[in-house]
Amino acid sequence: MSRLAYSINPFFERGPVAIGLSWSWRSAFRSEADMQGGGVSDFTVADAGYLDAQASFDIGSGGELVIAASNLTDTTDLAYEHDTRRLLQLGRVGPSVTASLRWSL
Repeated sequence: MSRLAYSINPFFERGPVAIGLSWSWRSAFRSEADMQGGGVSDFTVADAGYLDAQASFDIGSGGELVIAASNLTDTTDLAYEHDTRRLLQLGRVGPSVTASLRWSL
């Protein structure tokens, strides 16, 4: 578990429009795992920050258009064995954007 973590979530709403941002960051942390039967190894998961955004627009008659974007910073998750020169794992999802329509009856 990270020793330090924070999140900043500004939000703006006026009339039919609502916009929100979310910046989250966590510090590096140590962990351990059984390395596929090769014994338990300790490693460090690197610090990481993520920026997400969401906007919604009231389109009338109970309808709402929602656009959401995740990982706008294109953050790569990294893990190291003992020090940063020994990369153990690299995970990358990349940014994504979704759009949806919602209706309230």
